[in-house]
Parts: sequence; structure tokens; C-alpha cells
Amino acid sequence: MNNKIYIPARKPEDWRHLLAEPQKHWRDGYSAKSLALAWHRNSGFPAEVRRIFDNSDYPVFRNEELLLAIPEHKVPLPGGGNPSQNDLFALAKGDGQTINHLHRRCPCRSVRVCG
Repeated sequence: MNNKIYIPARKPEDWRHLLAEPQKHWRDGYSAKSLALAWHRNSGFPAEVRRIFDNSDYPVFRNEELLLAIPEHKVPLPGGGNPSQNDLFALAKGDGQTINHLHRRCPCRSVRVCG
């Protein structure tokens, strides 16, 4: 995606058009729809993600605040091939630090904390 303008999602169904194959992946029980429903139930992190953060030994995860979430975020890969399409990119802050979170099927697969 060359365009860096993101339009807010007002409801879970707003995520559907972002999928590589909307007809195939937007179904009950599939990760794309389940993720959209979970993130729209709360104004911040879903309960499942918050529970993982709250049980962390790292203070930065205990009082985190969601700043931005981008569904179906595409990340360019080296070599110029097709980008990797992540289920969700979240930018948050906690304990005076920023937290980058890429979600791909598992709630906490890739988390980076920056001071």
C-alpha cells in the first residue's frame, strides 16, 4: 500500500474490505472476523490481550494505553516481493515508553518496547 492515510473503523465489518480475500476470510470463527469483533468490544485492548499484559513481569505492560490500531497492516519484505499482511498493528504507551505490537493469530507474538 503506497497510501499512508488510514480511515477509522466504526464497526468490525469495516475491516472486511482490507482482507486479501474478503469472501474467504470474513467468516464466523476465522481469525480476521474474530479479531475485529474482539477489538471493537472495548475502547482499548481486548480482554484477552490485557490479561496477558497484566500478568507480565514488565511494568510497561501494566498501564498500557492504546494510541493507534491498524487492521490488516502490510509490512514490506526484503527483496521486493508481496508484503506480509499482519492481522493488526497496535501502537501503545505504558510506563513512559511506546509499545509496538504486531498481531498475527497469537495475541502477543511480536512486541517491541521503545524508551
